[in-house]
Amino acid sequence: VNKSTVLGNGSISGVDIDKFNINNNFNKEIRSKLNIPNSEFVITYLGRINKDKGIINLIEAFNDLLPQYNDLTLLIVGSVENDIKLEFKNLTKNKKIILIDHSIYPEKYMNASNIICLPSYREGFGNVIIEAASCGIPSIISDIYGLKDSIIENKTGFVFKINDINSLKNQILYSYKNKEKLIDLKYNCRNFVINNFNKDDVSTHFFNYLKPL
Repeated sequence: VNKSTVLGNGSISGVDIDKFNINNNFNKEIRSKLNIPNSEFVITYLGRINKDKGIINLIEAFNDLLPQYNDLTLLIVGSVENDIKLEFKNLTKNKKIILIDHSIYPEKYMNASNIICLPSYREGFGNVIIEAASCGIPSIISDIYGLKDSIIENKTGFVFKINDINSLKNQILYSYKNKEKLIDLKYNCRNFVINNFNKDDVSTHFFNYLKPL
């Protein structure tokens, strides 16, 4: 992980690894609350909902896949911004797309997911990706600066070509068809965060970094 990227993009606080932790009770709670079967494969997006986040690409990819793979659910957690409201509303009428307004408990929705997806066109450091990894959940991200520093490719997440719906669909399908691999990645994700982004360690390293200044 590139130190300058982490320090320069607001990740200096690190991750609260106690809050963002592997918690099967959250998985059961959210799936029960939203009537999502345990067997369902849940793709989750968390964050602001605007055009720069690539959310339309994700919805279109999901809608293309759903007729053939009907045990998919797309869970979208966040506030819809004005630049996208009408288009977003028209694309999310499918009952397999669940919309949740901004939540103060993102860790609950992360734990209810099989994979997190952040298809942004531009982004700072991928805080939500690191927080999800701390919960043992791997991610699918677009191949942009910032986000690529938030995963280890094929070990804690997967990368697709920015603004390429077919590339995104391929990575979703790969994750869907390799559910056992996602389970194997769970502890890769958790250990990656503990070793690199634990908030207590990050603060210590940051102050040491500043000492010569």
